[in-house]
Amino acid sequence: MGRALRLLLIAIVTGNAVVASTVPAPAAEAGCTPGEPVDDREIVANPNGPYYHQVRIGTMADGVVQGDQLLADHASVPDAVTLEDGDIAVYFVNGAKNIMARGVFDGEGLLHDRRAVVIDGVKGGSAVDPDVIRLPDGTIRLAYFNGFGPPDPEQDHVMCIADSTDGIHFESVGEIFRGTDLTDPSLTVHDGVWYLAVSHGTESYIARSDDGLEFEQVATVLGGVPEITTGDDGSLHLYVCEQRGVVHLTSHDGVTWTGSDSVLPPGTCDPSVVVDTDSFVYKTFATRAPRPPSPPG
Repeated sequence: MGRALRLLLIAIVTGNAVVASTVPAPAAEAGCTPGEPVDDREIVANPNGPYYHQVRIGTMADGVVQGDQLLADHASVPDAVTLEDGDIAVYFVNGAKNIMARGVFDGEGLLHDRRAVVIDGVKGGSAVDPDVIRLPDGTIRLAYFNGFGPPDPEQDHVMCIADSTDGIHFESVGEIFRGTDLTDPSLTVHDGVWYLAVSHGTESYIARSDDGLEFEQVATVLGGVPEITTGDDGSLHLYVCEQRGVVHLTSHDGVTWTGSDSVLPPGTCDPSVVVDTDSFVYKTFATRAPRPPSPPG
């Protein structure tokens, strides 16, 4: 969101060189219950903020995302999972109300059944940048950036995880990664190993973990606001935002990444692969004049 979206706007890097790293992540710890949110008026007043973004969905075909269906206006930072009935649950930041929310896409029209996400009993708050995966037992695991607020160069950004059985009410599990100017976490499991991608301005850090709690950074990739997932081909797949739009890379070990194919044009970002489907959710900038913000609630 705010800072995350500011970083999105500066994520105009060229090329896709990879540099190995051995910087460790700290162990999981407390501090993942959301705090006070940024004032709604600040969100609406920011012309580059989530109030002026839209969430859209397309179909991945022949290595390119095709189609451009609007799912939500005044919405940003989307991520999605499939539900048992085949519908798609889309998690995003509601830019009109400044809260993390979830809506359902049934294949037609806009998102319906839009509800605020609750973490440790707190609705909205300082938790932003949702990323969701479904665990084998059906639990929805949410990765998020907790502590969004006024810029503070001396304060680390904390990436957290929380679990839910209903997809709305989450209980925090703990901190998984922290550092300066980090945003937009993304999780996947590959051959029994957890992988985390997190945005750091114009680049993304890749980290690895055996238990999903303690992550060690193993690579740095050019391009920000990442989405990491496991493909049907058994490889890790990474989508990042850069000057040419959303770019696709692959890896077998999370350390060495290759490829630089553009799957979405400039002006798009916040990519999300909807696992077990050919759907692809992402963010664009709104082109029409903004409306006043919705009332609280």
